[in-house]
Amino acid sequence: MFPSKKKTRIRQRAADPTSPEDSSSLYSYSTIDEILGKCREDFSQEKDHTSPSVVVALNHVEDPRNLGAVVRTSEALGVRGVIIPKQRAAGMTQWAIQSSCGAAKLIPIARVTNIAETLNHFKAKGFWVIGLSESAPIPYFSKTYEGKFVVVAGGENVGLGTRVKDCCDDLVSIPMLGKTPSLNLSVSVAIVLAEIFRKTTSLKLR
Repeated sequence: MFPSKKKTRIRQRAADPTSPEDSSSLYSYSTIDEILGKCREDFSQEKDHTSPSVVVALNHVEDPRNLGAVVRTSEALGVRGVIIPKQRAAGMTQWAIQSSCGAAKLIPIARVTNIAETLNHFKAKGFWVIGLSESAPIPYFSKTYEGKFVVVAGGENVGLGTRVKDCCDDLVSIPMLGKTPSLNLSVSVAIVLAEIFRKTTSLKLR
C-alpha cells in the first residue's frame, strides 16, 4: 500500500528544517537591554579594556542551521549577544538549537521587530556598526577592533539590505582568491569574529 499524499507531505515538512511547523515559540529569548547589560559589565569591571564588547546582528537569515552555527561561533569567541529579526528570518527552532551544539543556552539571543532601528539604538549607546558586504573595498583584516561594536551580516539571498547597510559605520569584505564568488554566511561571520578574537584577546588559550 502506498502512503497517502497527505501523510507524505507531513513527513516532508517534519524533515525540512525551514518548515513553518518547526516553531521557535518555546525558546526563551533575551531582550536588547539584557545584551546591553552584558556589554556594560565589560567596562564596569577592572580588566583589559582592549578587549571589545561585540554583538552580532543577522538580517533575514532564513536557514536555521546557519543561525545555529553563528550562535555557536559567537558564544565560543566571546560575543555578548546575537540579534535576529522576528519576520522573514529563522528563529531559534529545534534545528537552530541543535546546530548551536549547546551554545543557545549560554548566550543571549534577542528577537526584534526592526534590525535597522535596533542598530541605530546601539549606535546611540556608543556602538560602532560594521557590516559584512561582498562589494566593500575594505578587507576585514585591515580594521582595528576596539571599544563597543556590532557585527552585522545579511541573509543568504538578500544580503544586508539598503536600510541596514545605511546604518553601518563601516562595511568590510572577505577577499576571495578563487573563482567561488562567496562564502556561506556562518563561515563569513566566523572568519571575521576569529580575526577580532586574534587582534584583541590577550587570554591564554586553553
